[in-house]
Amino acid sequence: MGEVLHRIEEARDALNVSSETYLKKLDEFRKTTIGKAK
Repeated sequence: MGEVLHRIEEARDALNVSSETYLKKLDEFRKTTIGKAK
């Protein structure tokens, strides 16, 4: 049982990291797009 919980936590951590990276990229993209539009 503990092993399954550990794997779920690892998967959730990986998901958090990827979503953070995605949000950072999205933010950078928005900044560059707005910068070009001006």
